[in-house]
Amino acid sequence: MSAGASTFVIRWINFFTMILAVAVVCFGVWMSIHHDECRKSLTLPVIGLGALILLVSLIGFLGAWKNVTVLLWVYLVMLCLILVSIMIFTVVAFIITNSGSGHAAAGLRCGYPAVNASYYDLSYHPVSTNKDCKLYKNARAIKCYDCDSCKAGVAQYMKEEWRVVAIFNVILFVALVQGVSSSGLQFLVLKAVCPLQFACCFKLNNTKNWRSLKSCLVKSEQCNNLPKRYKNLKEYKLAELSPIEAGCCRPPSECGYPAVNASYYDLSYHPVSTNKDCKLYKNARAIKCYDCDSCKAGVAQYMKEEWRVVAIFNVILFVALSIVYFIGCCARRNVSSSHSSKARGR
Repeated sequence: MSAGASTFVIRWINFFTMILAVAVVCFGVWMSIHHDECRKSLTLPVIGLGALILLVSLIGFLGAWKNVTVLLWVYLVMLCLILVSIMIFTVVAFIITNSGSGHAAAGLRCGYPAVNASYYDLSYHPVSTNKDCKLYKNARAIKCYDCDSCKAGVAQYMKEEWRVVAIFNVILFVALVQGVSSSGLQFLVLKAVCPLQFACCFKLNNTKNWRSLKSCLVKSEQCNNLPKRYKNLKEYKLAELSPIEAGCCRPPSECGYPAVNASYYDLSYHPVSTNKDCKLYKNARAIKCYDCDSCKAGVAQYMKEEWRVVAIFNVILFVALSIVYFIGCCARRNVSSSHSSKARGR
């Protein structure tokens, strides 16, 4: 790519991203003066993201506009770090959101008869002395996540996934080093790979974290809108509820409370299950089942599904930024060559 074309592309790309960054910062400022605590909590991350985009874009724009080699170096290094960060985040997201965790294996190995794909009859005495048999519960937030079989399953999955990631990293590393070193850079931007911290990403069991998240769930009116969407009980029972609606807006089905309508259950009946969520559920709008393990499990499932979408978006973003990165390498190399030619001409 010619010097004029590469710097022109970098200049205009960063000009438009600067406009986007200013819009993001303004949106963050607007959220900071909003009375909703849920939106206020996002103020610093949004403003920080906007400021970072603005800084990187400004450096790239000035470097391409004024043909300043140093600024283009800084721009390429920052863009490289962003690319690697996106890659790491995407790998973590795909691992976390993968459904193959083997959490129900204890039910089969212990001899518990399966009622359905996610429920085992634990009234039977386990046929094995494996401690996992006592750890397994049917509750969505418990299952066999503390079992040795679950840890072994995750370890095996990560072992298999990291082979693919390692191959991808080699290709990426060669591409990045080739793109940078061909411009004369004699040092590596990255010297170590941050190990993945797979477990407890959101710490939903943390009381303070959950209290803040619960207040946002209450304000979202998701549960209170169910009667408007489902006019009668038959529609409600046949509906496919979202993970949050199923976990937070109603008591667990194992409690046996009969539904009066989409937002009200007859709690005069004695629960048929010893699940503590049965006693926590109330029909009050501000209570519902927001403190239940089933609600935390629903939120975790929702976040898992959302992260999958974010991970796919990140792959697209990674490809787009990689193209910008290599165009930036061309621009920097061409600017350096232009400066060298002018110096020799003198």
